[in-house]
Amino acid sequence: MVGRHFKSTVRKSAARIYYLSRLYRASHRGEVLILTYHRILSHDQLQKRYVQPGMYVLDHVFEQHLQFLQEHFQVLSFGELLERWKKKIWDRRQRYCLITFDDGWLDNYLYAYPLLKKHRLPATIFLPTDFVGTEEWFWPEKLCYFVEQSGNPNLDSSKRAAFWLYMEQFLDGGRNTAPASTADRTNDTEHTCDRIIERCKDLPVETIHELIGCLGGTLELKIPEERIVVDWDEVAQMSQNGVSFGSHSCSHRILTRLPWHEVKRELEESNQVLQKKRIKHVPVFCYPNGDCNQDVQNLARDCGYLAAVGVRRGFEGESPQNPFELSRIGVHNDIASTIPLFAFHILGPL
Repeated sequence: MVGRHFKSTVRKSAARIYYLSRLYRASHRGEVLILTYHRILSHDQLQKRYVQPGMYVLDHVFEQHLQFLQEHFQVLSFGELLERWKKKIWDRRQRYCLITFDDGWLDNYLYAYPLLKKHRLPATIFLPTDFVGTEEWFWPEKLCYFVEQSGNPNLDSSKRAAFWLYMEQFLDGGRNTAPASTADRTNDTEHTCDRIIERCKDLPVETIHELIGCLGGTLELKIPEERIVVDWDEVAQMSQNGVSFGSHSCSHRILTRLPWHEVKRELEESNQVLQKKRIKHVPVFCYPNGDCNQDVQNLARDCGYLAAVGVRRGFEGESPQNPFELSRIGVHNDIASTIPLFAFHILGPL
């Protein structure tokens, strides 16, 4: 905790110096910045349920980002970027920017979309098509929900103890999975959730679902019947006002861990679903968790995509280094809660 606070203080000081120097005004001319957001939340919404810190930006902070981008970049839609690359229309004195969102969270519609519309800025949302319009949750949110509920003071202590015993045994036999005591676990939801999620990323998705089922059974709780992803009516509405949509697969599973025929289905069917909808579709794929290899990239090209994005950090130029692993820069509230921090993060030394 002390180390994290120290790093945060140093980063804020460096960001302030960088911002006051105005060096950010001259950097990355002739390049395009592709930003990655996930969730945009109000302060009240954030208080209702635990959200991983790396997954959200507060709505008022997001609006500050938009104002900064309007002032210092030419903000393009993904379709406009692809067209510029195709026709070689590029101003080396200009800085370009794209705003993208992963996962299609409902709060993209509730909080991000009104601000994008207000400032007349385009954006692209990558949708996991199996989730759209359903009450299905992503597995990290399910796990975090149960971890959070395990700290409920009204929960029977025997259920809490059984929950953590099962959790530790299931993951790695009780070694280094979470803080040692039950009090530590329930008082440090962020740390516990992060460690559990990172550990689960190494497990087959079937094993993760088995874990979730057993944890819910142990606590005698069910995931709330609550939609967390946009529906098709909301997608259609946003599509009429500057938001385009690309594929984030069907099921949001990590493609490099799937059999080849399932990878092909994830790429093909998600694209077909989007093409059939009356929406502003862009033929760009977003790899779940950013994981891809050359074979997956080649298959994405064969399935009709013109480009794909991952999590490799950086800028692109007038000719992309690899159209099927475009660089992006992820943004979340902890590292971009002020304009100096935002400028330092997206324009400072990579």
